[in-house]
Amino acid sequence: MSPRAAAAVALALSLAAPHAALAQEITLSAEQREYYFLVNEPVRLQVLVNSTHAGTVQGTIVSVFEQSAGGAQISRSNSNSVSVAPGESAIDVDLGTHAAPATMSVDLLLSYVEDGAKLVDLEPLVVHVVEEDAASQNVPSPTSATSQEAQLAQPQQQGGQQAQNAQQRLQNSQLAQDSSALRDEIREQIRQDAAEQEGILESAMASEEVAALHEELLERGYTPSSQSASASPAAQEAQDSQDAQDGGGQDGGAQDGAQGAQDGGAQGDSGSFELAYENAEGQWATIEGEVEGGEVTSAEVRTQEELDAALEALRAD
Repeated sequence: MSPRAAAAVALALSLAAPHAALAQEITLSAEQREYYFLVNEPVRLQVLVNSTHAGTVQGTIVSVFEQSAGGAQISRSNSNSVSVAPGESAIDVDLGTHAAPATMSVDLLLSYVEDGAKLVDLEPLVVHVVEEDAASQNVPSPTSATSQEAQLAQPQQQGGQQAQNAQQRLQNSQLAQDSSALRDEIREQIRQDAAEQEGILESAMASEEVAALHEELLERGYTPSSQSASASPAAQEAQDSQDAQDGGGQDGGAQDGAQGAQDGGAQGDSGSFELAYENAEGQWATIEGEVEGGEVTSAEVRTQEELDAALEALRAD
């Protein structure tokens, strides 16, 4: 085995070792599938998060909102970075106040990279804003979703019963049929983003330079806690351009999207990465760097103790 390959294997195994004792996953859950609120009453939902990962996980959460009121259909989505700590936490979803009856759907998708690209896809939560008798209609109906491997470009006919159920729920809640297409588009983008991040991290772990910095931190008493990556703007623009060229029929688009992801991986990923560590005293350290075309172009160590020492020196001056 070459020194480069040996360094990659050692680093990958070391990063995975703290998490190998039990299943590492994140679960999103809600106490109800359908909620009822009165008009002019603040509409707020709480989604519970449970992580069995040993360290904090860096990810992206995408919220898809759709509203049907008075014959009109409104769809929108937003994306935010999120840090998921071990154990239980919560995400609050604020849907504002509504002066007239309405039906809304909220879809939450969490993506992250830990031992591969992962996706947590909670089924749509339906919210009804009514003029009376809201409390009596709120009954427990728990729902949850656990992280799965983020598979690229899955044809709809292979979606299984879960996809059929999701489509049926949308129809039952009288949301427009194009809402399903919107969700599929967002899911596919999330999968592509996660695959790019995974490629960047794989390139980082295959670097002898990063492996040497990793060994240095281990010798100083640090252990791995989390990892994250983000594609460079130029790489993202290139992927978007490729997606636009590949966009055709639905099945053809899925196949071309998968081929585009493979071609991108062959050419090499580009972006930034961060490997996080912690010592017994709770002090942090990171290896941060850049990847260009699948090769690490820069990597450096930053530690809390060095930062504290620099601040102390400034105060002394």
